[in-house]
Amino acid sequence: MNDYKKEVLDTTVVPEHYDLHITPNFEKLTFKGHVKIQFKKMDENVKAKDELSLNCLDIKINSAVCYVLNEKGEEINERIRVYDISYDTHMERVTLKLPTFDSFFGNGNPILEMEYDGILNDKMKGFYKSTYKVGKESKIMGTTQFEATDARRALPCFDEPSRKATFKLTLTYPRHMSAISNTNAVKMETNIEENTKTVEYAQTPRMSTYLLAWVIGEFDFLEGNTKNGLRIRVFTPLGKTNLGTFALDVALRVIPLFEDLFQIPYPLPKLDLIAIADFSAGAMENWGLLTYRETALLLDPNNCSVAQKQRVAQVVAHECSHMWFGNLVTMDWWHGLWLNESFARFLEYYATNELFPEWNLWNSFVDKCVVRAFHLDSLRSTHAIEVACPSHREVDEIFDGISYAKGGSVIRQLRHAYGIDAVVNSLRVYLKRFAYKNTTTTDLFNVFAEVTKDDMIPKLMQSWTTQEGYPVLSVTRENKHRYILTQERFFSTGPSSEDSSTWIIPVSYITNLNDKPTYLTMKDKELIINVDGKVEWIKFNPHQTSFYRVRYQSTEMYTHLGENLSNLTEIDRMGLQEDVCSLALAGYLDPAIALSFLKHYTNEESYFVLNGLSQNLGAFHRILRKSSLSNKDELLDKYCEFARAIFLPAFKKLGWDRKDTDSDIDKMLRTTVINALVSYKEDTLSKSGLERFNKVKHFNELDSDLRVAYYRLALRDSEDKEAAFKRIRHDFLDAADENIDRVRILSVLGTSPVQSCVESLVAPEFIYEKVPLQDVTYALSPISQNRYFDGQSFIWNWFSTNFDEIQKNFDNQWIRAHTIKIACAGFASNDDLKTVESFFANKDMPTVKKTIAQAIESIKMNILLEERCLNSIVDFLQ
Repeated sequence: MNDYKKEVLDTTVVPEHYDLHITPNFEKLTFKGHVKIQFKKMDENVKAKDELSLNCLDIKINSAVCYVLNEKGEEINERIRVYDISYDTHMERVTLKLPTFDSFFGNGNPILEMEYDGILNDKMKGFYKSTYKVGKESKIMGTTQFEATDARRALPCFDEPSRKATFKLTLTYPRHMSAISNTNAVKMETNIEENTKTVEYAQTPRMSTYLLAWVIGEFDFLEGNTKNGLRIRVFTPLGKTNLGTFALDVALRVIPLFEDLFQIPYPLPKLDLIAIADFSAGAMENWGLLTYRETALLLDPNNCSVAQKQRVAQVVAHECSHMWFGNLVTMDWWHGLWLNESFARFLEYYATNELFPEWNLWNSFVDKCVVRAFHLDSLRSTHAIEVACPSHREVDEIFDGISYAKGGSVIRQLRHAYGIDAVVNSLRVYLKRFAYKNTTTTDLFNVFAEVTKDDMIPKLMQSWTTQEGYPVLSVTRENKHRYILTQERFFSTGPSSEDSSTWIIPVSYITNLNDKPTYLTMKDKELIINVDGKVEWIKFNPHQTSFYRVRYQSTEMYTHLGENLSNLTEIDRMGLQEDVCSLALAGYLDPAIALSFLKHYTNEESYFVLNGLSQNLGAFHRILRKSSLSNKDELLDKYCEFARAIFLPAFKKLGWDRKDTDSDIDKMLRTTVINALVSYKEDTLSKSGLERFNKVKHFNELDSDLRVAYYRLALRDSEDKEAAFKRIRHDFLDAADENIDRVRILSVLGTSPVQSCVESLVAPEFIYEKVPLQDVTYALSPISQNRYFDGQSFIWNWFSTNFDEIQKNFDNQWIRAHTIKIACAGFASNDDLKTVESFFANKDMPTVKKTIAQAIESIKMNILLEERCLNSIVDFLQ
């Protein structure tokens, strides 16, 4: 996908090496930079140039000189000072004009040397400040986040993934601080007079600019060595090394796992992982220096939930996999992001499942990756896995559920269709062949075809990576021996005859006669399957290995499957309810049929199945809640009774209290079931939960897996609801030491029935001053979903009224995008749709264009939901 115009720098100018010296001023929140860029000698056939452009943003170049070195490193011409320097903020470039650039690039090794000033910003991108506390004392650290296109905020450079070079970094910083970078420190000097240290770091391998990193601050660390002798360190806030023990254990085990899997040693002499207090993403794979938000790296092993342990393990594995996928081999441009992130998502699950098989993470993959991707990819405003990305302004928006979750799902589909050996053997060849280079999707597919000697793999994968959306297979039983399958694109807004997309689909099925999958390849719109006449039921896509939905065309087929759920694996039971509910919500199936089918799940005990059911039952519940029916309260009571019948059996078996015999899956099941029963107003559970909450003096006394449920009950059912809100908010402001505890509290405060309490959460003195920028969406999201007043209208009014102030304070693309979705995506009326469309019509926001389109489409989908589902839900309940 290189046949479109991209905003890239002159490709005939090739940087080979950067010598960089950074000196921050933590009092003025600025930094000084000194960079020497060595270029490759230009080809004689290239036309002479009189200017040179680099990426540069929020930087002022004070001086720039050019000169040429011979092979011995000696200057062979007179230094030329550059006086004509111009900036293009829109293109994020600086241009240096020099009449003799032709001779500069035509001899020896050209050097461009610049001194400049930069801003230690608070935007969580580029070189920025992060504020953290040691006890009650606030401190500042300086850290970097360069992906996707923010290295240019720290140094003038060729900030494109294909412009790989080596880097040699020097840092000068206050003596009481420490600093780490991609490589080991090789030299340190102390200046007593200026109270500073100057540290030089070893040269990096050839890598893209977005992988360069450094952190300067005060921190502790713990360390260990892998079985192959690699030193790994986990850096934590001062005095909190105990919070890094779990992450260190995972890293020490996962790096050798990847070395064995790829048969390529980790290429650097050390690996550091560090928690950053202010961090917009989950983590970042800087080569040799992985940076994380605190909740993705640190946990108290004696006081953490199972979900938290899983997240830390998976994020550590994800970033470690990037040391090969993304760092050693890098996509040539951002349209190939999936070559980094899709494989990292797949490998994250592969590795974590190897380390912790008791978690059954491939079941979680279906829920957290396949289903997530299904929902986003069913929108008309979706994009293909490999999507054109002409400008740096559009890059951040493709770091989404398509590039990560759908891409990972398609790789998992390939793994099941062709076997893990075919995938792994191909990846080994790919990584060795393109080490320290850049690649395209075609490079990868060619390797697959070469290694497997199967030309079908590139064709199959292209049908999934270059097309938007995914298929739903409609299954018709023509007679007792024959099934007919037809494929069409699935839309959340309902069937459409306008789209004629087809996919090459690895189809599989099981029956009551054979529980081993039968595999076929569907290449056209229709596929005929012949079976034994004694087949009573058939289940397509066993183990949910392929990326498609299944619609059975007769009620009888659903009845047979429902009556035989006990003969299916938990992942198949999960997949069935997911397909049934999504088909109903999208207009492919009568919702009454879907809800009737869910009655078969009343004795379900699987965490994975009940967790999926809790999400899908919630969707039908929301349609009822948002309706204006005169008997809405009566219908809601009936719906809650129906839903409780599904979750109560599991609760009666598990209860509130942990048992010594509980597995981690049991603990997660208890969390899911209790939270569902809180939502559906199980009176006995609500009363006992509130009593338990009121007995404890500190939130740490509550089961870490159940704290959110306790908070929800206290906010909703306490006699003095305002007092309960103040108590929980106090925990956020003053009692919670760890960020994970503050995030848990933020995620429930907005559910309070007291509107004045909720209003205080968006007051400037709270949302801007008390909530870290990285966490504001945790505070806003529950407000938009508040069940006790119109939370969506409330949050929209706040957003639209204070738009300019919000844009100023939320100066981070990721935060802005999520805030837009929270502010409006839950609306479900034509009047609200017109209001939102009108509001954004006059806003020039190119970096969130896709986000706005998806939010507006979500509103349209919500309108359709009530139109096509409400009457059927009512009929089912009555």
